[in-house]
Amino acid sequence: MKKLLLSVLLGAMAAFAGDVTIWVPPYYITECKNTVDMDFGGIKMKDAITNLALQFWTPNPDNPGQVVFQPKYAGSSSSKVNDDNVQWFVNWGKTNKIPVILCIYNSMKQPSGSEMWDWQLVHNSISSTYRDSFVNSILAQVDKFGLDGVDIDFEGNDSQYDVDWLRADSTNFYAFSQQLADSLHKRGKIVNVAVFNDKWNVPGILWWQKLLKIYDGVETMGYTSATAPISGSEAQHKYQYDTLMTVAKQGGVDRGRKLMIGLPSDVTSWKGTTLDDNLDWLLANGRMSDTSTVGLCIWDAALKSSAWKTRAVWEKVAQMSADVRAKRAQSLSSSSSSSSSSSSSSSSSSSSSSFVDQTDCATVPLAGVFNARKGKTGLAGHQENNYVSQGGEWAAGDMVIPAGWPCDRAVEVAESENTWNVYLVEPWPYDTLMDVSFLKLVSSSSASSSSEGSTGIGDKAFALPGFRTAATVYGITGKALMALPAQEWSSAEQVRDAIRGQLPSGVYLVKFDGASKAAKIPVDR
Repeated sequence: MKKLLLSVLLGAMAAFAGDVTIWVPPYYITECKNTVDMDFGGIKMKDAITNLALQFWTPNPDNPGQVVFQPKYAGSSSSKVNDDNVQWFVNWGKTNKIPVILCIYNSMKQPSGSEMWDWQLVHNSISSTYRDSFVNSILAQVDKFGLDGVDIDFEGNDSQYDVDWLRADSTNFYAFSQQLADSLHKRGKIVNVAVFNDKWNVPGILWWQKLLKIYDGVETMGYTSATAPISGSEAQHKYQYDTLMTVAKQGGVDRGRKLMIGLPSDVTSWKGTTLDDNLDWLLANGRMSDTSTVGLCIWDAALKSSAWKTRAVWEKVAQMSADVRAKRAQSLSSSSSSSSSSSSSSSSSSSSSSFVDQTDCATVPLAGVFNARKGKTGLAGHQENNYVSQGGEWAAGDMVIPAGWPCDRAVEVAESENTWNVYLVEPWPYDTLMDVSFLKLVSSSSASSSSEGSTGIGDKAFALPGFRTAATVYGITGKALMALPAQEWSSAEQVRDAIRGQLPSGVYLVKFDGASKAAKIPVDR
């Protein structure tokens, strides 16, 4: 039997304008545990940030195809980068509905004992020789801890390397970035990248336009070298926020909205401006379009400056992230509603199963679509990026766990004329059921005789010769926005292209004629 995988596009939890990322460095773990739950006069960090990034991983110096735990500094902090502390922050994120993401960086101690951002590590890991295994190693860490995405903090400094050599790695960096982003987006995960404001270090400002296209969020590491353009001695400072915003928008406003302005949390003022000055300017002038604002990235969550421990500051940060938090809350609310109804129907079908009681698995969301021809045994499946098959015979409506698969990878079997449609389910962040759909199309006799047929929208083309279907595009609130004419749909990107340019960037629900639910499709320009 052919092993045909057709992944349903869940779409990444893409970074909307107004995202606020804050990092936990390996040397301030205890301090950050305290500040993430600190009360700033009635407001907490969870009420303002949208991503928490754990800077605990580096490329493996001894194996470029692996990512490993590697504290930035030796000493007492090294023992704190461990599974238990990662799990502590993951649990905090689930409790507070904040995505917690893996941050991988390349600052390493050298044989001399000095610390440096080691681009040679990056150069090796993102090369064509090691790229596949390196990406898979990152994904394995995401899966191991149940993280919500990845943040790339690879830095090349021209004071340590030849500028031309650094820039020559741009091709490999783009290829690595695209491969990682594609893999994470299929899993519904976030992927962000930290960048420089200058053209000498990498990934620098000359790389922005391509990175804005690939990543969900681009975090500018200006910190104390960048400032709001207010009057004073630094009024003509070249790394002003408005200049950075202009550069980000050059590739299109809707990609520019992914920009996150870097702010330092260990100082009260910089470049002649106070923390309040900078936040006030961003609130007043940080619009990237009529519907989006620039975001923030804060180094780091330890909040060493007392200026960051006030209600006024966190109220301003919360205003910056208000749009994305509202959209996320709306999405989660919608998901919870669908979870209730889907849970009851799943439970009823599972009760007749002769295999395994699926009560505990009834509320996890659909994450992939698979086919096995009617009358055949075996399941074409996908786990850890490798095709696998499981033997067995199923009846329509059964909820089963193939041998060796955990509860959160249950499958449901449904009969549809000439094909068996088997749906893989996996957990979504916050344990909610996302509205995900598939085309319930019946393969023709010719198609079923030569292949299993296809029933889903995914990143790979599916083959149903001559079959055309129409679709309706809805807003996140459920309002119908446009109709897509009947045609042969071959990929999720084809659906995006049909929407792109017709509607503003955002996440849309696309319901195909004959489908019971709508697929979430993120669209940018």
